[in-house]
Amino acid sequence: MVSSTKSFSHGFSRIVIDRIGMARIEAVIFDLGRVIVEIDFTRSLFRLFQDFEQPSQDFIQQLMEDDLIHRYNTGQIQPWEFYEAVKEKFKLEIGFEEFKDLWCDIFLPMPGMEELIRELEGKVKLGVFSNTDPLHWHHIYDTNPIMEIFTRPTLSFEIGMQKPAAESYRYAARNVDTPVGNCFYIDDLQENVEAARQVGMRGIQFESTAQLRNELGIRKLL
Repeated sequence: MVSSTKSFSHGFSRIVIDRIGMARIEAVIFDLGRVIVEIDFTRSLFRLFQDFEQPSQDFIQQLMEDDLIHRYNTGQIQPWEFYEAVKEKFKLEIGFEEFKDLWCDIFLPMPGMEELIRELEGKVKLGVFSNTDPLHWHHIYDTNPIMEIFTRPTLSFEIGMQKPAAESYRYAARNVDTPVGNCFYIDDLQENVEAARQVGMRGIQFESTAQLRNELGIRKLL
């Protein structure tokens, strides 16, 4: 059966009915890293581990999989405590300000995403939903003007849970004042998209700005 879409105005949002799923899209919620901003660990973070004999990326992978990151990203420890724990774990000789600069200097704008988000502004509600920490969030917010659009971001360190926990998606829907079934979620990780679908959201895996623009165009959002 051929699918069809149509759109019409309804208050603040453009409501789109996809006749395959019959789900009205009233809000678009974006992941942050590798969707709105690109992540490049080689820009700075490798320098934290440059004195080790093992390749730097091995240490970064070890750190990212450590429970320390989970506790930091869910607000159980504060930036200063995280810094002290990383410094001790990896025997680093580095001050907090230098650590903060290196920890945060890994982000680049994702080409074309600011323009895409600004095109959506006023057509649907917009949200951002990220597993992140205070230092990363404040750095991204301060260096990317587009982030001002997201007035109620859903941040793991604030809500005390991370994707793919089901309740975290419900929290993100509440932050855009929209039922989960009317939210359209975009993430670079398929497991996070699947978790969104499990709670009733529509969702797609982000591959590129061009691919996302096409998906939103199909749904008459752009």
